[in-house]
Amino acid sequence: MPAFKDKLSTEEILEVAAYIFQKAEKDWSNLEKEG
Repeated sequence: MPAFKDKLSTEEILEVAAYIFQKAEKDWSNLEKEG
């Protein structure tokens, strides 16, 4: 993963946050199904 620039734009931060949130949500639902 490339190093972050000095500052990310708000849009970029929101995109990354949304991506992480979606991934975490999928991981949690998978764990609940398996458990």
